[in-house]
Amino acid sequence: MRLSDDQYQRDMHRHDLAKWMISHDAKTGTVSRWTGLSRYQVQKLSLRYHPGGRTRRRGILPSQTAYFGKSASMEAESLAFIFMAVETQVIPEHISPDARRVLPDLSRGERLMEAFECYRALVPVSRISLERAILLVFEYAARRNLSVRRCVRCNDVMLAQRFGARYDRCPFCRKESRPEVLCAQT
Repeated sequence: MRLSDDQYQRDMHRHDLAKWMISHDAKTGTVSRWTGLSRYQVQKLSLRYHPGGRTRRRGILPSQTAYFGKSASMEAESLAFIFMAVETQVIPEHISPDARRVLPDLSRGERLMEAFECYRALVPVSRISLERAILLVFEYAARRNLSVRRCVRCNDVMLAQRFGARYDRCPFCRKESRPEVLCAQT
């Protein structure tokens, strides 16, 4: 009897997480990957809990990390979400080179949604969707394209990208002092 109770609880958690992610416009594949539900089950849940509502988003998942550095405010928003994800242990402390395969699971998915909702409460007019937040989690966990560095002027943390413009000052220090100072390209 105990085994079936545990299975029931796990299935309830999966369905609850799926509904939570669907409410934030997550794509079917994303919900399926984080919950362990099949694509068919996710589509059924979506139709059941959002009947005749908005159409489901389709298409490829976001993959460009340049989006997170396109403006000073976007850098600040991205850093805020990374902080939330690290604090809720969505992003592990150690580097995870295969983050897209290793990170998605039920308990981490619940923490991801808690971090995302906390981020949305902090930044009500945010420009980072759940899909982009997940991209941010994967990219920062792997630390191939994104990392965090210290500003040379104020010593505050800032988002650093491996490719593109490499700044030695945080967005706020760059805003105060023009022209923008670029780091030496390596």
